[in-house]
Amino acid sequence: MKHEHATYEELRQRVVELERQLAEVVALRQKSNEGSDSNTEGFYKHLFLNLNANFAVHEIIYDSHHTPIDYRFIDVNPAFVKAVGMPAEQIIGKTAKELFPDTEPYWVELFAKVAQTGVAAHYRNYSKALHRFYELDVFTHIQGQFAMLANDVTKQVISRREIYQAKQYFQQIFNLIPNAVILTRQSDGMILDVNNGYYNLLGYHPDEVIGKTTLNLNIWINPEERNKLVEALSHDGYCYNYEAQFRKKDGGRVTGMISSTIIKNQNGRCILSVCRDITDRKRMEEELRASEDTLKESQRIARVGSYRFDICTGLWLSSEILDQIFGIDQNFPHDVQGWLRIIHPDSQQEMSQYLKINIIENHEPFDREYRIIRQDTGEEAWVHGRGELIFDEQGLLKEMVGTIVDITTRKSAELIIQEQNKQLSELNAAKNKLFSIIAHDLRAPFNALLGLSDIVLRSYDDFNRTDIHQFITNINTLASQTFVLLENLLDWARLQSGLLSAQMIRCPLIEPIEQVCALSRELAANKQIALIHRIPEELMVTCDLHMTRTILRNLISNAVKYTYPGGQITIEATIESGWVIVNIVDTGIGIHPQVLSHLFDPDLYLTTEGTANEKGSGLGLPLCRELAEKQGGKLDAVSVPGKGSRFFFYLPKA
Repeated sequence: MKHEHATYEELRQRVVELERQLAEVVALRQKSNEGSDSNTEGFYKHLFLNLNANFAVHEIIYDSHHTPIDYRFIDVNPAFVKAVGMPAEQIIGKTAKELFPDTEPYWVELFAKVAQTGVAAHYRNYSKALHRFYELDVFTHIQGQFAMLANDVTKQVISRREIYQAKQYFQQIFNLIPNAVILTRQSDGMILDVNNGYYNLLGYHPDEVIGKTTLNLNIWINPEERNKLVEALSHDGYCYNYEAQFRKKDGGRVTGMISSTIIKNQNGRCILSVCRDITDRKRMEEELRASEDTLKESQRIARVGSYRFDICTGLWLSSEILDQIFGIDQNFPHDVQGWLRIIHPDSQQEMSQYLKINIIENHEPFDREYRIIRQDTGEEAWVHGRGELIFDEQGLLKEMVGTIVDITTRKSAELIIQEQNKQLSELNAAKNKLFSIIAHDLRAPFNALLGLSDIVLRSYDDFNRTDIHQFITNINTLASQTFVLLENLLDWARLQSGLLSAQMIRCPLIEPIEQVCALSRELAANKQIALIHRIPEELMVTCDLHMTRTILRNLISNAVKYTYPGGQITIEATIESGWVIVNIVDTGIGIHPQVLSHLFDPDLYLTTEGTANEKGSGLGLPLCRELAEKQGGKLDAVSVPGKGSRFFFYLPKA
């Protein structure tokens, strides 16, 4: 190590070592006669020449009053020669004032004291002659002379001075920083230093906290927050913008944002922290957040989203609620095409033209209800969009700001009301139809019954048995037709009111068919029509017996009505894919294709006179189709005009 970087302690050790070596040599020389003066002298010479420190031997010069006035150089080593920049020949024998005229008197006084008393001394001082700072070890073994071991510490002194100045500069900055700055020991949180900003933050003067720990002072509202900070520092060596709450001297609370780093000094590993008071900012943030939450909650409850549409770029910003209404996230393209994608396909062209012409060209405020497709679920929804236009200083359209309200619930309610109005209208029509049937179709057979029975009562004695039998037969036929009509009216009324539900049971198909045929054979026989069925006894179905009988009664009654005397009605069944298809086939007049296409329309109630001028209400066939569907099946017909018809309905096979 070069001497200019040597420390004071190192120089002291060198002197001690030199003295030790000298003492050992002297002792060795006194103890043993071996060796020679030349060997000892060589040893000293080698030591003198190779010593890295500046070394010189002097003698004090006195005046006539024995006052020290100067000192003369007796010998110098190469290190000294190099330090002063003169050859040894120009130094040895000369006095200090001859070589260095500006030598300060106090050097002579210091050196003379050592030479006279024999007490070694250590000095540090500045040499004006050499313009250097030196650290000197001065000692003597001959009175009037002294040896000097000098170490140039100019660089160290300048460095210390610069460090001191920097420290003073830092201390000024340290105290001028408005934020709190605190230096603590990492191991236990002991406070080593704080600035004036610390007082402004927590109300503690430096002398109240230095030497104490933050935990002793109970500064941390939550001590665990300090542990987390220390843990982060231990892991990374730094921590930025860490928020924590602190307790002030007066008991108040303050929120600070800390940035810390680990440093090392004479106290070991320490934490240097800068803490900024963000209490007001946090309060405003909380108030703003609460306000935003209230607004969001209000928008969420009302299903109101907001947007800002930049006309120039074609891009729009959306609120969280609007994203929920549209079923999108921030990755969804927020441009015009993205908006059109959200709109229902049936309305995209219309809304595109509305935006282009009404808004952008004509500068009309946006106000339109339209359908959308939620992008996350694919569900259809309704929204009501409103928007106000904003123009720049030149009057050019700049942007549109507005709201979009989810009106799906309202629209659904409107549709329900519309459907209910439609159903009410249909019920009114059905009611009117019912009253019409009661007033006309049901009254006519009752009038006929009353007329026939009145004739028999008034003229009974005038008729023979054959005439009376014919009257009774006609009365029975009218009563049967009226009963069928009345049954149909009751079933139809139950269907319209929702009171008629299918009670499905497992039974042989032949059972309801034979029951209806037994009631219908007399009616068929009166027109000389053969009524036969080919239903296997073992064929089982699942059905509602009452509904099935009503279907059979109406279809067989219609077949009899529209078949000429001498014709035939056949009832048969086929099996297809788990269904039993019941067919009622007649050889009657058939049905025109145009009439057949509307035969089951409940709004038309089509009816045609039978082959014997029988009347009908038009209610039976729509009723039969509904009853078939109630049992899970269906009913339909095929017909060839002039050749007959086939009506068929499906029942589940048991």
